[in-house]
Amino acid sequence: MTETAEVTIEGKVYNFQKLGLRDGASIQTKVIKAISALMGKSDLDEDLLFSIGEKLCKGLLVDGYEVKDIDEHFAGNLMLFNMVMMEGLKINFKDFFLKLKKLDSDSKIKSALSDVGIEV
Repeated sequence: MTETAEVTIEGKVYNFQKLGLRDGASIQTKVIKAISALMGKSDLDEDLLFSIGEKLCKGLLVDGYEVKDIDEHFAGNLMLFNMVMMEGLKINFKDFFLKLKKLDSDSKIKSALSDVGIEV
């Protein structure tokens, strides 16, 4: 059985399935690319963000109902999508972000992550 984690966002209960190794490794690579873009070292690709969101929201329950199509569920509410993605990243990559914090002597990564709602 897949381990889950629950958070409340804007009054709704979101239940995330924790990622397996294959999906986690795939997303970690994409997160590194996204952080690089946030730091101005490359362009941020919307397909990259959507693909991260798709994997993070796989099996996502909202108030007990499964989100079958994230495009439909988050239509017209991009900020909610961003908040949900950030929570999913925190749940699945807490150790990764803590390690980044230790390596980030000049706080550039911390600042870039903070700008998008990830506090490390």
